Amino acid sequence: MDLFYEDKNKDFDIVIEMMTHVVREAISDIDKESKKSEEGR
Repeated sequence: MDLFYEDKNKDFDIVIEMMTHVVREAISDIDKESKKSEEGR
């Protein structure tokens, strides 16, 4: 039972890391876009 739980936690950590990475990428993309539109004005 404990082993299974630890494995689940590891998978969860990996998923969270991936999500965090994706969110960071998206935020930096949005940042670039907003900077572009500000320069375009």
